Amino acid sequence: MIVQMKKQILMVLLSIFAFGMQAQNVAIGQFRDHLPCTKGIAVNTYGSKVVCATAPSLFSFDTEDKSLKRMNKVEGFSDLGVSALAYAAAYGLEILCYSNGNIDLLKGEQIINIPDIKRSSMMGNKIINHICVEGSLAYLSCGFGFGKVGN
Repeated sequence: MIVQMKKQILMVLLSIFAFGMQAQNVAIGQFRDHLPCTKGIAVNTYGSKVVCATAPSLFSFDTEDKSLKRMNKVEGFSDLGVSALAYAAAYGLEILCYSNGNIDLLKGEQIINIPDIKRSSMMGNKIINHICVEGSLAYLSCGFGFGKVGN
């Protein structure tokens, strides 16, 4: 009777251990983000894509194939704290600005960082509040005034 009970307890413990080993679906050396995404900062639409920026990440939803893609610092962004988002149709790229003045340009899967405002020795507010794209130029409304990016 006692031997049978010990076998049953051992089987239960082994089962719990085996199911616990299956719970992890992230490989060693891989990362999975758990970033808050409840507050949208900016939304843009172009073509079949709807893009939403939150403080730590960017979401894009393709209305044709119904796919959702999340991008953030783990996937290659240069910073956190998104403050503005725009789409430059002339170049086919998204402009992503951060609250510290850093800028990322996204063209497909490629991310190009422009840290000029962030690295400047200027004192004070470097936040980029809004982006207005006109043709091949992007005008940035910043905490210190207006700026122009492009040719």
